[in-house]
Amino acid sequence: VGINGTPSVNIANLPPVNLANSATAPFFFRNVDDPGRVPYQSLARNASCAGNSCSADFPAVPGGHRLVVQHFSGSVSFSAPPTALFANLLTVSNEEPLSSFLVSTSAGQGGAQCSFDQPVLAYFDAGQQPQASLYWTTVASGAAGSFTLTGYLLDCSAGPCAAIAQ
Repeated sequence: VGINGTPSVNIANLPPVNLANSATAPFFFRNVDDPGRVPYQSLARNASCAGNSCSADFPAVPGGHRLVVQHFSGSVSFSAPPTALFANLLTVSNEEPLSSFLVSTSAGQGGAQCSFDQPVLAYFDAGQQPQASLYWTTVASGAAGSFTLTGYLLDCSAGPCAAIAQ
């Protein structure tokens, strides 16, 4: 402890450095894991829809960052409604899904609509490209859709991102 109870640091027998955190001259710091620091939102309009699925690719995660996805939402409309339940998958590079859930449709004049907003927790490291998909069990004509991912980016160059435990 330095003068007047302020913290001090002594490295390799160098003279002590006294730090004082006062109301008039406070210390400023950055929390590199603060979710609000680099918010993320990406919309994939005009998802590719054919047969019994719609899918969309999102931009690759930039170098030195990790993407944390907290919400996955989307909307798909059909000119002729499908006759089965839907399952949504959030995947990376066609691997196993990171999040799957059932989605329902509502029929209306001239077709059907499927909309969803699902909380998820999925991680993508630099260079990985998130993919969103919506599948149904019967062929439905005239499908058109879009997907949105929201969350935040962690800056792994400001503070190292720990490996994702498997």
